Amino acid sequence: MERMRNLRLKTQPVLLAGLLISVLFTGAACGLFRPVTVYGEFHDAGLFAQSLKAKPEMAEWNDEKLWEGGTGATIQAKTFGRPVGKAAVLLDRKVIAVADGFGQFSAELPGGNYVLTGTCEGYESQELQLSLKAGEKIYVNFILEPITQETLSE
Repeated sequence: MERMRNLRLKTQPVLLAGLLISVLFTGAACGLFRPVTVYGEFHDAGLFAQSLKAKPEMAEWNDEKLWEGGTGATIQAKTFGRPVGKAAVLLDRKVIAVADGFGQFSAELPGGNYVLTGTCEGYESQELQLSLKAGEKIYVNFILEPITQETLSE
């Protein structure tokens, strides 16, 4: 009887470890731990307002449609084709994505709640709150106000 009890105590941690590994592999296979892909774009607020006047239907567009839809309001459009200067997405003051020459970016994050900050040289920063579910693909767009002399004097 004592021998059986000792054997049970020795095998219990092995069974628990096996169960944990099984749960982790099952979770990974089911997509519980898959990252969220975040796509986005930087827009100039002034150009965006002009585009809204020309295309009022843009007011109904979701972030994905804005990203794909050619608003004509991207920061790259404002620079007339020159590369966008130092546009980045921050999480807890750390860069998680850098925009390309068109002002577009992508990043992967685990599911969870986040506050992302969009920054671009010559523009005021903007914060967006996100709630991400594992394995999804979402779109976010930063519509930034240019820094003016009034902004600088504040």
